[in-house]
Amino acid sequence: MPHGWKSSWWLAVGILASATVVIATELLTPRAQWPSWPTLALNVGAFGAVAAIAFAATARFALSIALAGVLYELLVISNRLKLRYLGAPVHPADLFTVANVRYVHLFSTPVMILMGVVGAAMLVALVSLLRLGAARVRFTSRLACAGGGTPFLAVLVFAGRSPQFLEELRAAGVAAFTPNPVTELELDGLLLGLLLHVGDVFVAVPPYYDAANVRRVIEELAPIGAQPPRTAAISPVNLAIFVVEAMMDPADLGLRFTSDPMPFLADLRRRYSSGCVISPEIGGRSANPEFEIFSGLAMYFLPRESVPYMT
Repeated sequence: MPHGWKSSWWLAVGILASATVVIATELLTPRAQWPSWPTLALNVGAFGAVAAIAFAATARFALSIALAGVLYELLVISNRLKLRYLGAPVHPADLFTVANVRYVHLFSTPVMILMGVVGAAMLVALVSLLRLGAARVRFTSRLACAGGGTPFLAVLVFAGRSPQFLEELRAAGVAAFTPNPVTELELDGLLLGLLLHVGDVFVAVPPYYDAANVRRVIEELAPIGAQPPRTAAISPVNLAIFVVEAMMDPADLGLRFTSDPMPFLADLRRRYSSGCVISPEIGGRSANPEFEIFSGLAMYFLPRESVPYMT
């Protein structure tokens, strides 16, 4: 078979394998809304790009598809677990808190052992694939795989930086940066949603965002002849608010413990006034009550479905 025909055949098989894995997984995922075909195509392209980069590094087709598939299914499982227990889909920023899973009862010793056995079996399978002979492809073909997969992923990662590109994606049916992350997951698919939000991890400080410019703005807006406000004298703090989404008292679940799991909090409750409040929003929209607490403003006066920290 001529080299060109062989390369085209491998490319067709790779696209078919990527489409099968992604579309089958998305179709098996319970959802209220289905992504559009252009959105599914972008998810397939993202999977194929990862597999292409792996193929460029290993020159082993089966191993590349297996690596991409394993990583993808791990993301799918993690996403299902987070939706079930936290009501929100996975986000690139979760990498900074992945160590917290050891506190979840789901990851008990038997479960961890089972996961270790499954992981070892997958590792053995991958090693077996790695021992298969490498495909006889030219270096330029491997370079083309890397040169095609990497820019494709980079474009999706940096799409959020370009309002014009985001509008093009929305016109194609992509629900990028919607107020409800669960809805966005259903409409965008897992891979596309993750790639579009990679930029959220890197928050840049806006220009002129410092104390000197704040004082300058206050002086410019102050009435003529008025004295700029001065910092009030420091007085003893009698109220401290901790807005911590991940903290809860296990005793609220009706469980019994041999010792208090939160002795410091229990001591504060005994010594000072305490009580419970109900948050009007949960999951991906918990930023709204935080906005009300910090600013003193009410969400009632903002447009419906607003999420202030995103707008």
